[in-house]
Amino acid sequence: MQNFKIMNRLEYLLIRGLILPVSAMIAAYIILGGYNRLLADDYCSLYFAERLGLLRSIWYWYLNWHGGFSASAFDWLLSVVGPYSLRYSVFFFLSVWLCILFLLFRRIFSVVFDEDKRSFTDVLLSLLLISVVLLISPDLSQSLFWWGGVRAYLFPLILFTLYILLFLKFFQSNPTSTGFIGWCLVSFALSFVNGGFSEVFTPVQVVIFICITFLGWWVGKFEFRNRVFQFLLAGAAGSCLALIVMVLAPGNANRQEYFSATPGLFDIFAISIKGYSSFLWSVMSTPALLSGILCLTVAAFYVGTGFTPTPKAGDHKDLQWACIALGIGCILAFGCFIPPAYGISDVAPARTLIIPSFFFVAGVFAFGLFLGRYTSIGFLKDKRLSVVLVALCWVTILLPFKSVYTYFVVAHKEHVSFAEKWDRVDSQIRLSIKNEDQDIHIPSMKNWAGLEYPNDNPKYWPNVCFSIYYKINVLAPPLE
Repeated sequence: MQNFKIMNRLEYLLIRGLILPVSAMIAAYIILGGYNRLLADDYCSLYFAERLGLLRSIWYWYLNWHGGFSASAFDWLLSVVGPYSLRYSVFFFLSVWLCILFLLFRRIFSVVFDEDKRSFTDVLLSLLLISVVLLISPDLSQSLFWWGGVRAYLFPLILFTLYILLFLKFFQSNPTSTGFIGWCLVSFALSFVNGGFSEVFTPVQVVIFICITFLGWWVGKFEFRNRVFQFLLAGAAGSCLALIVMVLAPGNANRQEYFSATPGLFDIFAISIKGYSSFLWSVMSTPALLSGILCLTVAAFYVGTGFTPTPKAGDHKDLQWACIALGIGCILAFGCFIPPAYGISDVAPARTLIIPSFFFVAGVFAFGLFLGRYTSIGFLKDKRLSVVLVALCWVTILLPFKSVYTYFVVAHKEHVSFAEKWDRVDSQIRLSIKNEDQDIHIPSMKNWAGLEYPNDNPKYWPNVCFSIYYKINVLAPPLE
């Protein structure tokens, strides 16, 4: 009995202490985000948003460049709150995502956990899931710290997580007829809005909704009058409509002129496989990234072993579901490489890979949960096994923590330096505007994100964006 108490206390301390290094990783990204400033396309996006307003700016970009109507709406929202609010964007997005995941896990664990077993577990898994997604995403400079990337690639993942949370809440509730109509409208509206951010995410979202709705009808024997089926059907309808709206955008033709002709079906899959293979290899061959995946898997496995036992504990169905979950995650991640291959005839840009990273990590996480549940009876009999799992989480989090710390040290200098220069240049430009100058020469605005910046050519598009945004002709030294 004494030995059991010691092991239980050790497990308690280790699992709660694990929150500290994972929180530090999230905090590092938030600190870097405090130095976010306008870059490249942001100037044009904000100019048209301020000049044309919400609906007209959406229509302008829809006719001339892309069908991402929700992304254009978010540009307008940024113009309302002001560009200086960018320094709080990473804190806002990660905090909102963390809160949604926390509520999602709390709702799930309230069903499968005893009250004392789920304490702190939902917090840890929320932090860890976000940390690993960001860890294996290859270009955070553009997918997290650049406004054009975060609103197009990260925010859809946040809204998708919110949809899952709302679905669970709906599933566990018994709304009135009027309330049910409201739930279906929310399902339709949320999936439609979320489908208007990114051409990479939207087709995958459509596939998810169609497959879940079809499987619910076929395997779950849903009838059309079934409320869960109708809720999902509303979400599928919203996703499909969003995809249709994006595909029909006249601006797509203008943007397509900058890329090669659309390849054939075989070439699309060849390009997608090439990009996906490279992505997987970068994760599996990099010790810090692989260690992060292992840490998440072990943590999920540990949580799964604590699920409330059922008469079917140890049933092979849990093992089957574990393999299915991992397979679905890998397939959805692969699906994110197909739209870029179709649109730009090349592998997906690195900044978009935060989306397949999310689906891959979600599949790994679900795999760990089901596998842990499959072996739950054995862990109930021997408390030492649980302590070993938590200790293994500590071992596998060390390399990711070191990787993020190293990234932070290097990136912090670059972010601080650019932010200070941006603030000086912004003040300089605004002073010239106040003095009614016609032109202004600014220093090189080469940035940490690798995005294009003004040079000595007034017709170069970054010069044009700077100039129309500030309403003064902006020139800079030749590109470095």
